[in-house]
This record gives sequence, C-alpha cells and structure tokens, in this order.
Amino acid sequence: MNTKSLLAVAVLACLSLSKANATVVVSDNFDSYANQAAFQATWVPIGTVAPLSAELSIAQANSSPNSVRVPGTATSNQSRNRLTFAETGSLSTLSLITWSFDFYDSAPAANPQRNFSNLQDTTAPGGTGQLIAMGFNNNQLGSAI
Repeated sequence: MNTKSLLAVAVLACLSLSKANATVVVSDNFDSYANQAAFQATWVPIGTVAPLSAELSIAQANSSPNSVRVPGTATSNQSRNRLTFAETGSLSTLSLITWSFDFYDSAPAANPQRNFSNLQDTTAPGGTGQLIAMGFNNNQLGSAI
C-alpha cells in the first residue's frame, strides 16, 4: 500500500470515528407543536413575572409554520422557558459540542436589549454548574450590524 493510500484510509477511519461518536441531544424547530399548551408541555415556562412563557408564533418562523417569540419588554424575568433532559455523560477536552439556533432581531437599532439562550449543566444555576450562553446584548445607540 503506498503512502497516499495509507493516508486516505487513515483519514477515512478518523472521519468515521468522529461521526460515530456524535449524539444529538436536542433538535427542535418548534414546528411539531399544535398550540401554546403543547409547546409549554415540552418547554416549561420558568418566568417569574407574567407573562411566564415565550409565545409559539408564526410571525418570524425560519421553518414553517412555527417559531418562538419573546416580546420586547422593559420588565426582567418574563417569557422564559426551559427544556430539561437526562444527563448525557462527562465530556473530555476532545469532546465536540455543537450548539446553534436561528435568532431573528426584529429591532436591530433598539437599545438596551438582551436576547440570549443558555445551555446549563443544572436546573439550579450556582457556583458549580457549567454554563454556555450565546446571544445579543445591545447597550449602544444605533444598529449593531
């Protein structure tokens, strides 16, 4: 076997291993929910000030027909939901986490505003859990394009 063939086999073997270890934990485009109650049965409302839940909406769906909409407000702790799932095991420094979502900014020049999503290692955040947050924080005047 020549060097090029051996290299090709090694690359294919590595690609096969990386694909075999991938596990989808959550994948949700919100299109399967018939109504607000069905959405909230899966994505439990955890807001502490009314309205407690985000809205199942067709207003800005990336896929058809649904998306989740969080109306703009000046009050904190509204329109929050949580999806809880079983422990997925320990990660190593070689583990790959892919996390993505589509974010629609209906008012890019508005300020201040914070729109984000958290991936947390616990339902009760504290000093010992892991946290990844991704989103948009605009405290500046003008557009953040």
